[in-house]
Amino acid sequence: NDVLKEFATKAMFVPDQVSTKGVSSNANCDDDKLGCWKLSFGVVADGWAESEFPENVGYDYAYYVVYDDPETTHVGGYLRELTGILDHDVDAVKIDFDYREKDFTFALGYSSEHDPNYRYCSMHQSTIFGVSWFENLWLDQCGLGSGASGGPWIADMDENGVGTLFSINSWGFDDKIGMAGPSLRTQDGSLAECLFQKAVKAKDPGKKGGYVVSC
Repeated sequence: NDVLKEFATKAMFVPDQVSTKGVSSNANCDDDKLGCWKLSFGVVADGWAESEFPENVGYDYAYYVVYDDPETTHVGGYLRELTGILDHDVDAVKIDFDYREKDFTFALGYSSEHDPNYRYCSMHQSTIFGVSWFENLWLDQCGLGSGASGGPWIADMDENGVGTLFSINSWGFDDKIGMAGPSLRTQDGSLAECLFQKAVKAKDPGKKGGYVVSC
């Protein structure tokens, strides 16, 4: 939290939440197809932690780590033969830290007003300056709302919904539609690749809940 300067103490990941047997988001992981994973710790850039939104908009990306320990991290799931290990039970999404094209883009997310439905926008992207010093990627007609933050922007999506992640939902305006996302391209100055490498190698940070990283 960039205002409180704290990591979340209770956070979980519910993949494929749209397949829930519930009528809305809830704390019952038994009605979710794959169950829930308790998040072990987070990794954010110091540029995010040392300021507040929107001044830190250029660092609006981060990672959560989940330990491969089903007994302490995984709960529920109605699908048979789950291992409880996240990257065994859930297909990984390819991330491209060198993506530079302006291709047709799919942005996805769980807008709170349509909970628990998984929504998407699909259109060509442009750019916008939300603050004077940072140029965001921009989907002008995207109506995803509150709750969709952090959802993926996918290029080259095939008929099975598989593609390459190159940005995420970041912010929109209060009075009109549109969704902004940061470029994750390292050569454009993004620290997303560096944060990823730090997250993969990081050890348990204990009670502080995560790492603020300088790249």
